[in-house]
Amino acid sequence: VLDAGAVQKCKQLVLDVPVTVQSEMTAAIAVLALSDDLKSHLLNLGVCDVLIPLTHSPSIEVQGNSAAALGNLSSKVGDYSIFVQNWNDPNGGIHGYLSRFLQSGDATFQHIAVWTLLQLFESEDKTLIGHIGKADDIIENIRAIANRQVEAEPEFEDEDEGEVVNLAQRCLELLGQSMSKAHIEG
Repeated sequence: VLDAGAVQKCKQLVLDVPVTVQSEMTAAIAVLALSDDLKSHLLNLGVCDVLIPLTHSPSIEVQGNSAAALGNLSSKVGDYSIFVQNWNDPNGGIHGYLSRFLQSGDATFQHIAVWTLLQLFESEDKTLIGHIGKADDIIENIRAIANRQVEAEPEFEDEDEGEVVNLAQRCLELLGQSMSKAHIEG
């Protein structure tokens, strides 16, 4: 797929095609981004340059697929310099996308954003973690999610809620802001 130039062609066209086609293209990139062998190639092709703007799409599907692709690309990629370069640009960058998705109120979007943040923390990239640590909007939203009360016996829908809360708490731990410290400050 990469050798045939399909990803490069998708990148060139995706911003100018109908939303239904954008949805399929971003879904394909998200699936390709699951492959550990392809992640660095996809990042080096510059897919973040189109995925980040597409998190602003009027289509929920395109937003979700683009965010999922970014999340998949952020998992154990090795070199996180592209995430550092794209922290604020294009279109608000990784920072803007994470902030919007955390604030969205949509459980799926929040889950994608929190999971992506966890991958970025686990990267151990000091510059990237420094950017996250200085992003008050992201930290406030992570704290709010981490402090949510989850019912003791969750129904099927609430299981995702518990997982998002656990992931957010893990993010705070990795940032060096344990829940006890958050309660003291809060």
